[in-house]
Amino acid sequence: MKKNIIIFKNIFNLSKLILSMAFLLLGFSCNTDFDRILNENYPQSGTKFESGKVLYIILDGASGSAMRTALYNGKAPNLLGMVTNASYSFNSLADQEGGTMTNERGWANLLTGVGAARHGVEGSDLSQLSAPTVLSLLSSTNIAIQSSIITADSAFYDAFSSGVNSSSVVLDDSFVKDKCIEELEKEGTTVSDVVLAHFKGIELAGKSNGYFDPDTDGPGSAVIDAVQTVDDYIGDIMGQLKARPNYSRENWLVIVASSYGGVLSSSSSDLYDDKSRNAFTLMFNPRFSSKLIQKPALEDSPYFGYGVRYTYENDNYVNASLRDPTLYNMGADNSYTIQFMFKNTAGTYGWPTILSKRKEGFSGLGWNIFLKGNYWTINTSKSGETAGGTVSDGKWHVLTVVFEQFESGVHGTIKVYTDGIFNNENRLWNNSWDLMDNDIPLRIGRIPSDGDASPDFLLTNLQIYNTALSSEDISTLSCISDVNESHPYFEYLVGYWPSDEIGGNIIKEKTRKWGSKADFVLTGPYTWKDFSDNSTNVCPPAPGAYYRLVPNSVDMPFQILQWLGISSDTAWNLESRGWAPVYSILN
Repeated sequence: MKKNIIIFKNIFNLSKLILSMAFLLLGFSCNTDFDRILNENYPQSGTKFESGKVLYIILDGASGSAMRTALYNGKAPNLLGMVTNASYSFNSLADQEGGTMTNERGWANLLTGVGAARHGVEGSDLSQLSAPTVLSLLSSTNIAIQSSIITADSAFYDAFSSGVNSSSVVLDDSFVKDKCIEELEKEGTTVSDVVLAHFKGIELAGKSNGYFDPDTDGPGSAVIDAVQTVDDYIGDIMGQLKARPNYSRENWLVIVASSYGGVLSSSSSDLYDDKSRNAFTLMFNPRFSSKLIQKPALEDSPYFGYGVRYTYENDNYVNASLRDPTLYNMGADNSYTIQFMFKNTAGTYGWPTILSKRKEGFSGLGWNIFLKGNYWTINTSKSGETAGGTVSDGKWHVLTVVFEQFESGVHGTIKVYTDGIFNNENRLWNNSWDLMDNDIPLRIGRIPSDGDASPDFLLTNLQIYNTALSSEDISTLSCISDVNESHPYFEYLVGYWPSDEIGGNIIKEKTRKWGSKADFVLTGPYTWKDFSDNSTNVCPPAPGAYYRLVPNSVDMPFQILQWLGISSDTAWNLESRGWAPVYSILN
C-alpha cells in the first residue's frame, strides 16, 4: 500500500482557502447566484443562439490521473483540443460518502445528482437504485425535452433508460460511437436535446491489466491505450457535432465525466488522495474560456474536539476501566495492533503507566505502556522493555504497538512506532509458560503506586485491531483521527474509543462488537477538556466544503438542468452545486 496521506501544512495560503469556502457556502448554498449568472450570461432564444442542448459522455474507470497522463503525453489530442474552451479538472471527486467506491455507484451519482445515502446504490447492486435520474426528471417537466441513451452495458441500460425517449444497448464502444454519430446526424429539432453516450473500454482495460503500474504507481499502459481509443471516438463524435448546420445556434454543452477512478480501494483520510474517487470532468462550449479547476490544499487543519484530562495525584487520580475484564486478552497466537493519540505536559517522567492490561506495572501477566524520561515504553510479560519515541513535549503524538504472535513454540515480535515512524522491536517469547492473558480490565490512567504522580495528559482515538498492521500501513494510516468504514483495516477494528462524548462518566466503544461491556467507566476527579491544536502528526477530517471546491459527480445533473434553462425543483432536493463557466464570447 502506497502512502496517500497528505498532512495539511505549508502548501496553500489558508486565507485563500477560507475565502473560497466562504464563497462556496454563501454564494452557491442554494445555487441562486448560479441561476442569476445563467440568466445574464447564457443568451436566450431570439438571439442568434437557440436554447441549449447537451452531449453527456460518461467514461467508466477513467481516473483523473490517467486522463492527465493521456492528455499531456499526446494520447488524447481531441480532449486536449477541447480544454481550450472548457472548464475541466483532473481532481474531480466521484463520491464524498464513505465505503467502497464502485463503477455502479459512480453511475448513480452522475445521473441522479444525489449520493449513495439517497440513491441507494452502496455497492454494485443497481436494483437498489431509489432516486430518479436527471433524464426522468426532465421527462416529468412541462417542457418538451427529448433525451437519448447509448451504451454497450446492459446493466447501465436497464437501470437508467427509464423516462428516456430513445435508448440503445449496442455491442461495444465502437458501436456506441457510431450510434451517437447517427443521433447527431439527425436534422434540426429531431435530434435529442440530451444525448448520453456511455463508454466502458477504459474500465475493461483496467480490470484486465491493472489500473495502475505497480512499479511506478502511475496509470497502467493498457489504460492509457484505452483512453486513446476513446479519445478517437470522442474526436469522431465532436466532428459530427460541429458539422451540424446549426451547430453555432444550438448552443451545445459537452460534458465528459468519469464514473470513478478504477481501483476499489479507499486508504486515505483525504478524499483527494483516494484513487477510487479520483475522477475527470470536462465541460465544453465553444464560447468558454479555458479554466483548470485544481484541488485545494490546507495550510493547517487543527485537530480539535474533547478528551478526558488524566491526572495522577496520589489517592485522587483519574482512571478509565472497561466493565468486562476478559475483553482484549490476546491469547497466545493472535496478532493485535494498539494505537492512540496522546498529548502530555512537557517534562520528564519516572515510569508512570498510561495504558495497561495488568495488575501491576512491571510484574505479573499482561502489558503496560508507560512514560520514561520524555519518551514512552512498553513492558510485557512475554518480552522486555521496548522503547518508543519522544512524546512528553506538550504536542500531539500517535503511539502504535504491534503484537505479532504465532503458534506455540514460534516466537513473535513486538514493534513500536511513534507518529508512524518505526522505533524498536523485541522478541515475544512463545513457550508454553509465556502468557499475557489475565482478568484485569483494560485501563487508561494510573496503576496505583506505580511511577510518579506528575502526568497530565489527554488520550484520544484509541484503536485496537485484531491483526498486525505493517510498517508501511502504519506510516500511511496512523495519523487518521476519524476511523470509519473507508479505513482499509476497518473490518479488523475490534475496539475504537474516539473519546468524543464531551461529558459524563462513560467513554463509548464505537464498533459495538461487545456492546456496553467494552465501554470505559471513568473514576476519580475527571474533567472533559476541549482542545484545538495544529499538529503535523494528526490528520483530522477536512471541512466538508473543502471537497466542494472541485466538480463532484453529483453536480452534473444540476449543470445539465441549468444549461437547458430548467430550474431545479426544490422537491428534487439535489445535492449538486453549479459551475459557472468563464466566457470568452457572449454574443
